[in-house]
Amino acid sequence: MADNTRLYSILGLSPDADEKAIKKAYRKLAMKYHPDVNKDAGAEDKFKEINLAHETLSNPERRALYDKYGEISLDPNFNEDMYNAQMNGFGGFGNGGFSYSGDGAGFDFSDLFGGGGSGFGGFGGFGGGSGFGGFEDLFGRRSSQQHEYPAKGEDRHGSITIDFMEAAKGGTETLTFNVSEPGPNGQYVSRPLTLEVKIPAGIRQGQKIRIPGKGEPGVFGGPAGDLYLEVNVKPDSTFTREDLDIIVEVSVDCVTAALGGTIDVPTLDGTVEMKVPAGIQSGQKLRLKGKGIAAAKGTGDEYAKIRITVPKNLSDEQRELFEKLRDLEKGTQA
Repeated sequence: MADNTRLYSILGLSPDADEKAIKKAYRKLAMKYHPDVNKDAGAEDKFKEINLAHETLSNPERRALYDKYGEISLDPNFNEDMYNAQMNGFGGFGNGGFSYSGDGAGFDFSDLFGGGGSGFGGFGGFGGGSGFGGFEDLFGRRSSQQHEYPAKGEDRHGSITIDFMEAAKGGTETLTFNVSEPGPNGQYVSRPLTLEVKIPAGIRQGQKIRIPGKGEPGVFGGPAGDLYLEVNVKPDSTFTREDLDIIVEVSVDCVTAALGGTIDVPTLDGTVEMKVPAGIQSGQKLRLKGKGIAAAKGTGDEYAKIRITVPKNLSDEQRELFEKLRDLEKGTQA
């Protein structure tokens, strides 16, 4: 049975690991054992093993061959079709037998790997002589070609808390937080990272701000990952939000509600004067067009939700007027 688990073990993975897990394990181990950061004896050999494992398992075709044939598939000259053809010709070879039949004319075991030779040549070269050189390649040699492929660093994730007004109108925040990066001898060290973060106008609770190149360092000259900040918006005592629209509750005295008039309404840009039609009712909304949130996809409106108030303490004159109004109401209803 083919030994097809060693490369997975090098990365600390099981054979059913997905592409993402392979990539993550490789980055972690490569940064730990890279000769530039790890001067320990054996680190370079370990790094080469890690690189070979990633190089093989991250390539779907090469991984499929490794899963099927094991270590033999790592030879750069391995040819699956020729290997299967020759194995079929050897009958019980795979189970310990060697029941070769035929005269061997024109057969060169090294043809399995595309190498040249001088025919089967008898058994004299079994240990690796010119007549049987391909046999050693088949069961012993591994690829000595190591390639370092640039890979993007891992993304970092964090959060940021901003005021309602900043979420609506945009702004800039200065953030300082600690990040871990590889230091001498492969050890990770913590250092502060200070960033100026641009807050786009109209950003909502739970959305993420992407800051390119501020994630984990890349591997082998690859680009750094990105930083993603999840936004938390603090509630506001005056405004609430519905998409790009702003809702504000305003008080209207009962006289203005009955007769109509004007009131002051807070907006994102300051206080404005708004007309109130006569006979307005509590709970109705009046629109201030274009006074909502201005974002990339458009500009919303502001809605003033009316709450009618009545005086708690009446002067004698006010009481007299309200009583007259009540009498008039009763007369109207009679």
